[in-house]
Amino acid sequence: MTLPVGLIAMSDINAELGRAWNTPLSLNDPQARNLAYKPSGPISMDDFRGKQRLVTYNANNPFNQDLYSASANFGGAGAFGGALLTVTRGTTTGGPDGDSILTWFYYVNFSVAPNPAIPGSLVVRNNSTGAEVTLPKISATAWQLTVANGGGKYDPGPYYWLVRGQANDNFTITRVV
Repeated sequence: MTLPVGLIAMSDINAELGRAWNTPLSLNDPQARNLAYKPSGPISMDDFRGKQRLVTYNANNPFNQDLYSASANFGGAGAFGGALLTVTRGTTTGGPDGDSILTWFYYVNFSVAPNPAIPGSLVVRNNSTGAEVTLPKISATAWQLTVANGGGKYDPGPYYWLVRGQANDNFTITRVV
């Protein structure tokens, strides 16, 4: 959902924050301020116009998957005032045989940076598989988590099913507010 650009009610803000419509709310609530991109200073209902806490999309034109990587393509879909490009799972390899998985990484990439800029992490959930991960921000257009391989040569990693190649999975991406 995106907050309206016209009149906004406190119940709209509660709904965008995932709360019951009648939950008591102050504009100084930390989650409300984060949603409005106003961590301090004066705040008004105008600051909430058009803001989003989460987006949900089906991946289109998914890329091929192999043991090491997979990407879900969103083709520049509008998200948080930017253009969402991909959600990706990848690896770094090496070791004595040169083929062991050393780390797994999971990232979200925007072709156009969200505007206004998202100050913190994103939670990515594959609604088709149930896999979910919180990704810290690494740049204006990317959020990434890297984790060490937990075991054997091809240990699938803790969030392996976040992205499946050749699957039109449904994803929800949420700003941490």
